[in-house]
Amino acid sequence: MQNSSESEKDFNHFFRQDILKLLNNFYQLKSFRFEQFLTIWNEMKFYQLFCIPRFFPFDYRYYMKDLLKIGSEYLYDEELYPEVRTGALYVIYAIYFNQSNRPRTKVPVSTEQWIQILKFVDFLNQAEHVDAEYVFRHLLHSDAFEFCSFF
Repeated sequence: MQNSSESEKDFNHFFRQDILKLLNNFYQLKSFRFEQFLTIWNEMKFYQLFCIPRFFPFDYRYYMKDLLKIGSEYLYDEELYPEVRTGALYVIYAIYFNQSNRPRTKVPVSTEQWIQILKFVDFLNQAEHVDAEYVFRHLLHSDAFEFCSFF
């Protein structure tokens, strides 16, 4: 029988794989539209993530923090295609606003990562990708980011 730590690691591994599939599917569309991202999110049944904490023994806040960290890894990576990074932004948005806990668990961000995000948002603004820009601004105005020196 697995202990709680092992099941969390397994879950994180499989969640990361599912996120990669989601981002790859979104990239294949060559789109920046939230509506198309949401279609894939629903087809892959990501909404079920918010039922899982009822069936696992680990703490909901740690679970949310792990989900947000994994989703945000792909937003910070400047080597990835802009569509993939936009998909990662949408993942963060979907996870953050679908949490049942209050106050919501915030997205941990270091100073370096914040600079990368702002550069990316500037690109989105210049390219007039209004869906992604709106999503970022909604996260920002909802105080979704938690600035940390490390995480």
